[in-house]
Amino acid sequence: MGDYRQVPRLDIYLAVLFAIVSYFILIQNDEHIFPSDAQWAIHLYSSIVYEGNTDLDEFRPQLEDRNFHSARVYNETAYSYFPIGTPIFLTPVLFVLEKGFVDFEGENLNEYLQTSFGKDSVNLKLHLLSASVAVALTGSFLYLIGLYYVPRGYALLLAFVFIFGSTAYSTASRALWQHGPSILTLAVSLWLLVRAEHGKKGLALAGFMLAWAYLIRPSNSVPIALITAYIFFYHRSYFIKFILCSLPLAILFFAYNLNIYDQWLHPYYAASRLGITPTFYEALLGNLVSPARGLFVYSSFLLLLIPMIWMGIAKRKFEPLDWILLAIVTLHWIAISMFAHWWGGYSYGPRLFTDMLPVLFLLFVRNFLHVVPEFDRTSIPSKVMNGLLIGLSAVSVTIHHVGVVNQAGWSWNSLPTSIDQFPERLWDWSDIQFLRPLKDPNRIGLAVIGNQPEEGLTKLELQLGNVGSSDKYWDIYVIEGVTLYPDFYFDNKLDDSKNLIARYNFPITSNTSHPISLTFPHELMKDSDFALRVDMLEEDGQVINSGVIPLDQLIPLGSFEQAGRANNLKLLYGQGWYPREFAGEFEYRWTKSPATIFLYSETDQTKELELVFGEMFDPAAENGKGNTGKMTVTTESGPALEFEVQNGVPLVTTVDLVEGYNQIEIKLETGNFSPADFNAGDSDRRLLSFITNKVELR
Repeated sequence: MGDYRQVPRLDIYLAVLFAIVSYFILIQNDEHIFPSDAQWAIHLYSSIVYEGNTDLDEFRPQLEDRNFHSARVYNETAYSYFPIGTPIFLTPVLFVLEKGFVDFEGENLNEYLQTSFGKDSVNLKLHLLSASVAVALTGSFLYLIGLYYVPRGYALLLAFVFIFGSTAYSTASRALWQHGPSILTLAVSLWLLVRAEHGKKGLALAGFMLAWAYLIRPSNSVPIALITAYIFFYHRSYFIKFILCSLPLAILFFAYNLNIYDQWLHPYYAASRLGITPTFYEALLGNLVSPARGLFVYSSFLLLLIPMIWMGIAKRKFEPLDWILLAIVTLHWIAISMFAHWWGGYSYGPRLFTDMLPVLFLLFVRNFLHVVPEFDRTSIPSKVMNGLLIGLSAVSVTIHHVGVVNQAGWSWNSLPTSIDQFPERLWDWSDIQFLRPLKDPNRIGLAVIGNQPEEGLTKLELQLGNVGSSDKYWDIYVIEGVTLYPDFYFDNKLDDSKNLIARYNFPITSNTSHPISLTFPHELMKDSDFALRVDMLEEDGQVINSGVIPLDQLIPLGSFEQAGRANNLKLLYGQGWYPREFAGEFEYRWTKSPATIFLYSETDQTKELELVFGEMFDPAAENGKGNTGKMTVTTESGPALEFEVQNGVPLVTTVDLVEGYNQIEIKLETGNFSPADFNAGDSDRRLLSFITNKVELR
């Protein structure tokens, strides 16, 4: 593999200097910190240190304020839904930062957190400072690994690029996600393995670090299994010690789970969260080349791995360790693609690939000199590869720097529509996430996110957003009879078009969105001119942009659906219906019983209503989801009708419609269930009854 090097004292000093310099770069931009799923990590550390336990009961008001997001209640006690490994692993770092570098306004951390509500600047600062330690140390160990395979200059460059040209920078360093400690434990483990490859001792300690890697993030079971197998076959003299070093943490971990959850594994570790979903093949492609989540899009320098691996195999220099590393990356890629939520929610770039960075780095440096010969750097192939490395690295670093310094890239997840509700946006090359800051700063973002009609009124939930870099003000024009709340007031005047003017009380700050609720009578829906007009204003009142959202655009975005244009029929989803979900091109809705639909008709008439159901609640099924059931359909003008229904088989019934809105109720005999009640590892706690694939009038 080239000129194997020792690591002189100078390189130890350079590794320490690399970590220090990297750390100060990482913490420079502290405006945009997104704990998201990791929002209770600091609270968990505080509970461990000050309360001597891992529950979050002392923070109940904050948990309730966030509807227990990222938390769960087991045996009436609140716990973090995510693994406890991250805050425990970084406890020494957090303790030093808490005592010496963060001011809690005269209180200790535990007292402070009980009176704050999570997203205050002090809590976020502690997230950034601690997470950046893990990422900076990862970079120094990558440098030490690189020294065994490439010259010192290349080792420094590649360590820098892998940290700052990847989600290690834009995600792992921003908050106490699992990814920061995960890549640190894997980097240290691989460093110990590389040292053993060169005849040095200490490989047994890799067992301890890999045990930590599993406690921090269960997906690390893939590298753990394959590295363990490699050590068994190629470093067998260390194997028993390696296993023994992992046992203390493993025993404590299983004992803790049995005590808290009455099972060997924390629910988050359940393998049932993965499976061959309808989006599996899309996810395989998307995790590599999606404009929103593609590894080769956001860290394009990794494209150079393709010729490196090809040349290594062609020259017969692709050794067993290389095959193990390639297998780890491949199996991880398959595993994250089996996750139904494969894009990783509201994140920036390929977050779920972050944990593979140390593995990709070792594979990169081990094969680097196959295409850039160390002693022939003047050759044309070497110049081309060096040029590509510098160019692609610069692009990658720039992309992830944008994710750190500009919130617009993160706001892309919710503006103009939620990426979780409309995952087709993952393939929108006209609105690439990292290019969002270059969009028109005066662009209006307005998304319909839901609808709950009741007692003759329709409630429409909107998300009004500002994708620009400065604060904007808003005027909204709506038809008379519409009420906007809670943050609007009326000037009680009608303009020339007889629209009521509602003005937003305060500006929507740069790169943020804000929910808005509107209520209006169902009768307004029969007005084909029903529309919203949004004006964006400067502080002095000057209109700089306008947007009009007519009814036919509101329909596909929200819970409105056009059932047919004949006789001006309109169908409006009522209570019980959840937003649309997608599995590839397939569209469906989960529904809670009883579910209501409103059918608007301008005349009295008789029509056929076709319903196609998917899975439905079956208490006898292992996961609560069955394929048959008894459905009751009740109309205002006739008796309740009972039907035996089957997954995918259309149910067609005649409905007599009267002029105006007609209410129809659909109810499954078995009622509702929560997926989390059938599978402790499922984070879906909604009440569900049945899936609706089609609702149509004809």
